Amino acid sequence: MHRAEQSACFATTCGEAGQALLLLDSMKPLFLLGLTASTSLFSGALAAQASAPLQPEMMVTATRDALPINQAVADVTVIGPAEIQRNPARNLAELLAQQAGLEISMSGGLGATSSAFVRGTNSNHVLVLIDGMRFGSATAGNPALENIPLGQIERIEIVRGPMSSLYGSDALGGVIQIFTKTGEGSGKAFIPNAQLSLGSQGFGQIGTGFAGRQESFDYSLQVQHTRSNGFSATNPNALGFPPFGTYHPDADGFRQNSLSLNLGYRFNRDWAVRLSALNSQARTDFDEGFDPLNPKQSGRTKLQAQSLSLSVDGRLSPHWTTQLSVGQSKDVSDTVEALNSFFISTFTTKQTQIAWVNRLSSSMGTWSLGLENLQQSVSLTDLFATPNFTPDQRSIQSAWLGWNMQRGDWQWQTSVRHDRNSQYGGKGTGNLGLAYRLSPAWRIQGSLASGFAAPSFNNLYFPFFGNSGLKPESSISREIGLRYTGNLGLGGSGGSGARNSTPSEVKLIVFKQTIRDLIVVDPTLFTPVNLDTAQIQGLSAQVRHRAGPWTMNASLDLTQPINDSGGAQQGNLLPRRARQNLRLSADYDFGAWQLGGGLRAAGKRYDDAANTTVLGGYGLVDVRARMPINRDWSMGLNLNNLSNKTYETAYGYNQAGRQVFLTLSYQPKP
Repeated sequence: MHRAEQSACFATTCGEAGQALLLLDSMKPLFLLGLTASTSLFSGALAAQASAPLQPEMMVTATRDALPINQAVADVTVIGPAEIQRNPARNLAELLAQQAGLEISMSGGLGATSSAFVRGTNSNHVLVLIDGMRFGSATAGNPALENIPLGQIERIEIVRGPMSSLYGSDALGGVIQIFTKTGEGSGKAFIPNAQLSLGSQGFGQIGTGFAGRQESFDYSLQVQHTRSNGFSATNPNALGFPPFGTYHPDADGFRQNSLSLNLGYRFNRDWAVRLSALNSQARTDFDEGFDPLNPKQSGRTKLQAQSLSLSVDGRLSPHWTTQLSVGQSKDVSDTVEALNSFFISTFTTKQTQIAWVNRLSSSMGTWSLGLENLQQSVSLTDLFATPNFTPDQRSIQSAWLGWNMQRGDWQWQTSVRHDRNSQYGGKGTGNLGLAYRLSPAWRIQGSLASGFAAPSFNNLYFPFFGNSGLKPESSISREIGLRYTGNLGLGGSGGSGARNSTPSEVKLIVFKQTIRDLIVVDPTLFTPVNLDTAQIQGLSAQVRHRAGPWTMNASLDLTQPINDSGGAQQGNLLPRRARQNLRLSADYDFGAWQLGGGLRAAGKRYDDAANTTVLGGYGLVDVRARMPINRDWSMGLNLNNLSNKTYETAYGYNQAGRQVFLTLSYQPKP
């Protein structure tokens, strides 16, 4: 992350951490509004034809063990290959912005710094994993979403709520795990693929690769190039540093080259090995002001994202499986051009991780036991020989124990973990999740969990800024939910009056989170400090419904992010997070044709802690269509932001207007 973005982070994201959240007076209106949104979605499908029940998807992130998604006590979402392919998003941040419980703030277009807020928590409270490996910047403390190429991703698993009892630091708000493309499940030894996209603002993307499976060996190799001329990241509202400010009316372009490799080999029915690698190199332009004597000069940063992991899985006995994995991730932000030479700098984060996970099954359920060693190292270089971080590395040793059990209509998922960090000592966390099946379709569930987030290297040791006495942030979270999975019987055959089955899922979840020792920037000393207490509370209503050719999704998130710190900003709203977020999408299959669209709406927000800078609410409509050319070739058309809505997710930073994209895809059928 370059210096301009660092300064913006300190002034906004770190300032956001200073906002405490006040509890809602009553959850009854939220329940009523959530139920209204849920039932509204179904009304449009009353005449749809019924279809066979959906098979439950599998996920591993919620418990660190494979289980059907409908058995997870946590609030989870799986984004599979088909959804990624038809989604209008061009990068990971845009895709995540369409998911329940997530808000994304972007300082411009492709390649711009992106921040993810899960259930109203701060952007440093979400842990990002790539094929099980930690990924992100240990200097800024945020996961670098802007340089993870969407074209290399096969699936994404999202868990909302504290997951520190399984993953340790940074999982205070949730976990997003990204899985790169593999050759598993391929029906042939060699299956090529290719895709070409062209669109607005000089957007172009070409990707190709191949995958396959031959006896015990499977593989996947994918390469992709993306470019865009972009648009001006800033408008005249953008603040900045003298003498140039931040606003520059030029277009800010983006270039990215990426590659992913995934190899798997099964020695026998019990033992297998897998290697996965991802490398992404990008160049992104950013605005840092306008110099009349040098009007074409602006900022440019080179980004690098790498992840490499090797794992061995085996069965030691009929009831005991084990996995040993080792890997490393790397995040580099190298600002190579800037009007102000102070901003020319390179920040590098390396994370090396070794994990040993064991799973034991018995009549008393499934047990998960793990040991982990994480080494984090960072570096800073600039033109002024600024002192590097001291210290510039830390080690974390961890052990955890999980227990999943189902007995009759009762189900529980519990876990405890202890992390020992070389910088601040030990930290213990736990999670108790419980569910009771009221009927074959209805289930009530709840959880009590603790989480924590370690201070970033910037907050601890950044020269002339850091505070080495900071304590880690910690939280206690409570949630309760009602889930329906089954056939609502909304379709009809007409004459007989019989109610046809319609596979559906409905979730209503109420959550409350208390955060202690929240890290904020003291406005007087401009030094990070710990606050006493903050709170978050809200409701999430989610619906997934399929009937005949229709596939529909809806979510409504209601949160009241209020400062409860007791200071001058008591009662203010937390910056850049709306109290209302609504998402709707629907797709219809006309045989081989597909037609769909979506709506994403957010309420009013504030950009600053003082609540003096308003970010207006907005609503965005996207439409999409896909048609076959022949057996192996297809064409897709996406029209994003149909109404050409002007809006901001960060004050002074533009978001894309109306855009059109045409995609040609080649995927041979088996």
